[in-house]
Amino acid sequence: MERILHLSKLYSIGDWYYYQNHTVIRIYGCELAPYRLPKYVPMRLFALEYYQQFNSADLSHFYGAKKRAQLKIRHQLCPFIFNKREEAWKDVDTILGEKLKLNHSFLWSPYDPEHFISYRRVKNKLTGYVHHEIHEIERYANQQEWVEGTLLEELSEEEITEKAIKILEKSVDLKCFGQVFFSLPQDLETGTSSAATSQHPSQEGHPLVETSKAKEL
Repeated sequence: MERILHLSKLYSIGDWYYYQNHTVIRIYGCELAPYRLPKYVPMRLFALEYYQQFNSADLSHFYGAKKRAQLKIRHQLCPFIFNKREEAWKDVDTILGEKLKLNHSFLWSPYDPEHFISYRRVKNKLTGYVHHEIHEIERYANQQEWVEGTLLEELSEEEITEKAIKILEKSVDLKCFGQVFFSLPQDLETGTSSAATSQHPSQEGHPLVETSKAKEL
């Protein structure tokens, strides 16, 4: 994630913010509310969010103004290939929002703390892009991990409900798992020697013997 958002010390295109329960990616100049990604972001989800936000920034500031591409982008991340700017973002909401049920963080616009977009707009004879400062959040950008007492974002009622359901499902699964997979065989519970299970197949009453005899007949 760091190598993609910060291509070099002089070329950074966005930041990441670690919250207590999720991660938020913010690409400079993006005019969309970002998704709350899982705390430990799978690369596939990062790639989708990266392409959607990057595309929003480019369309809003340069492509829509008929300016040549000003932003360097990785044309392939994981299984995704970015080749159509106008259509690249359309399936992201379907995957992240509708299928995975991820919620949005708040819209932070204009977001350009390093004046990355503003500099390129002025260079192309467009108006500047003045960053909206939120110092109490910005100071925690690009940390290596979440630190207690830093970034918190209240969960919505829907998120609280979903979290409670997941906890309940896990507890039910664990109970079922213990009942099904950890229940001891009856002979072991009564202390019967395991040697009893190795009796001669001709012994009467053994279910395996009956089955084997049936097959032989």
